[in-house]
Amino acid sequence: MKLHYILGGAGLTVAALGSAFAATSWSPRKQNDTAGTVIMPRPSTDATSAYRRWAAARPAPTPTPAPAPSPTLMAATATTPTTTQIVRQSVAIGNDPAMLTYYQKWLGRPVDAVTLFGGAANWTDWQNSPGYLANRYKGMTGDILWSIPLIPKGATLDEAARGGYDTYYRNLARTMVNFSPNDRYINLRVGWEFNGKGWFPWSAVGKAEQYKGAFRHFVQAFRSVAPKRFVFEWAPNVGNVGMDPSTAYPGDDVVDIISMDFYWDTKWLGTDPAKAWNYMVTQKWGLQWHQDFAKAHNKPTAYSEWGVNSDTAGAYIQSASKWFEDHRVVYHGYWNNNSAFRGDLSHGQYPRAASTFKSVFGGKPKAGPLLIAGR
Repeated sequence: MKLHYILGGAGLTVAALGSAFAATSWSPRKQNDTAGTVIMPRPSTDATSAYRRWAAARPAPTPTPAPAPSPTLMAATATTPTTTQIVRQSVAIGNDPAMLTYYQKWLGRPVDAVTLFGGAANWTDWQNSPGYLANRYKGMTGDILWSIPLIPKGATLDEAARGGYDTYYRNLARTMVNFSPNDRYINLRVGWEFNGKGWFPWSAVGKAEQYKGAFRHFVQAFRSVAPKRFVFEWAPNVGNVGMDPSTAYPGDDVVDIISMDFYWDTKWLGTDPAKAWNYMVTQKWGLQWHQDFAKAHNKPTAYSEWGVNSDTAGAYIQSASKWFEDHRVVYHGYWNNNSAFRGDLSHGQYPRAASTFKSVFGGKPKAGPLLIAGR
């Protein structure tokens, strides 16, 4: 829960990292027969993330044919690091602490962070679920990377852009500050995968201006409670899934990290790891676009979600690891569960891919805190 980034200027930059950037993304994804699985026990406030239920109901987007093969922080003003920066490892395990314990034992090392999803069934769920989860993860030595819906089900981007939900935003900000007294920074990935058509209540397709306005109100409300405690992450999904994500960029002054979600789903991209990886990088609004866009805005990058659903994924996993390190991303977050996307590597469904993942990521040292510039 102790996020240590290098901050400066209007947004968040890492002076100790190089000048390349990275991403995590999603291709037409998370469409499967277990998408409705609920892993986290349901409290009286219905804190279970509505994300899984939406994913189960979401229609599969039309895939873009893959071309033939061809091939948690950085700043353009970065200084030369005195020590090698280690990319932070996070994992999405369905909000379940027991699964996190199991995963870390399987991987052979503690993770640097865990990715948790706030609920969005309604405003009560939205308001109460982060506190419920924080209590379940009390005592965790790593970071919590929060994914907070921009609005819950039943709310509208139009009203959010008018400031109609600012009171809800301020109340949650106070709650998060109260349950994170020892955390210098609280990382919030806000309204993720907004470029998917009809994926979430905050979809920006056809509503880019409203999304930007809503995002800005969210950030401004949180900063009014604690000006320097929160780190805000803007996270499109990889590829052409409904819109040009750049049209919904809310502004450098309200974005600290530009991340991306990407998934290799063999239903759309086949089983050849080289072709799949090349497509992730080179497709329209793919990983290279993400790096270029972030560099143009002088923002650090992350891969907030990524996953594979093939036992042939060894070379793809190795390519992903190299990409993360070459671009010195803040963190990457693997989707190690079968809810909405069958990415679980720790229970034997993809043994060869799992072996490669463990060999690539299990032996890496735990990431230490980054130095803070300007604070």
